[in-house]
Amino acid sequence: MSNPSSQNPGHEYNKMDWYALSKEEVASKLKVSIEAGLTSSEASSRLKTYGLNILEEEKEKPAWRRFLEQYKAYMQIVLVTAAIVSLFIAEYRTFLLLLLLTVFIANLGYRQEAKASKSVAALNKMMKVVAKVRRDGKVVQLEAEKIVPGDIVILDAGDRVPADGRVVLASNLQVEEAALTGESMAVDKNSEIITKSDPPLGDRLNMVFMNTSVTRGHGEIVVTDTGMKSEVGHIAAMIKEHEAEKTPLMQQIDRVTLFIIGMAVMAFIGIIVIGLSKGGSFKDLFNIGISLAIGSIPDALPAVVTSILAMGMVALAKKKCYHQEHAGSGNPRINISNQL
Repeated sequence: MSNPSSQNPGHEYNKMDWYALSKEEVASKLKVSIEAGLTSSEASSRLKTYGLNILEEEKEKPAWRRFLEQYKAYMQIVLVTAAIVSLFIAEYRTFLLLLLLTVFIANLGYRQEAKASKSVAALNKMMKVVAKVRRDGKVVQLEAEKIVPGDIVILDAGDRVPADGRVVLASNLQVEEAALTGESMAVDKNSEIITKSDPPLGDRLNMVFMNTSVTRGHGEIVVTDTGMKSEVGHIAAMIKEHEAEKTPLMQQIDRVTLFIIGMAVMAFIGIIVIGLSKGGSFKDLFNIGISLAIGSIPDALPAVVTSILAMGMVALAKKKCYHQEHAGSGNPRINISNQL
């Protein structure tokens, strides 16, 4: 008799309503034995077909683009404008100084953001979730990214669910799904068929979802969806389609900066008007006005804020900001905290 996991299930599993099928039907659709799990060779084949069980990350912007984006800051725009005006009135020394200042600020911001990105990458490396998977009839420890559809995953209290799956065994199994449903209370899971048509995620009591946490009990699941096919992957895909908005902190900084710039412009205009009314030289008045205006602008504010945030991320990485969650076998697995 052939092993039920010896055939590739193809892509049909992506279109199934797993909650409406019995655990035997799920295992049949995914061509896996619940008692033995997938064979190593079949798992390798499926890994090539479906890819790693990870969420796609945004492509890193080229260095030149990240550098030029430093000039989006309001004070950078003001400094560049002042430099251009200085060039037109033949104040070449002022033009050069302002130009060098903008380059210095942009370079500082660029370097600090790059350092912050490296810190985030270091923290992401700590997010290696290790799951207990049944392969070749044995329970083995496996990195979550290598899990494939059809794998039999064993869950115990304290475990992070590595992928979406249909519950086939539940003993007092409770899962906290606040990240997906917003429900703060843990949900009791079971292996019963759900007859309701298209129930919301919170009502799919025979399903578990990636990145949720087991708070109590013991259970086993058949993995149905991994990576970007999971519910968390769908959310990640929708987020990628929307343009990132500024954080409340950056919005407040922009408002303060605009207020200061407005006051500086008014002061500059006042100096020019009053000076000209008293017979002063426009060139001298412009130099005085532009010096006072630029002096009142917090031109290094973005760099300072970026530096502080970057220093915080570096500090988190150096202190290895993570907590350990213990699997049922007693082996610790490292996972970063939900909120940094």
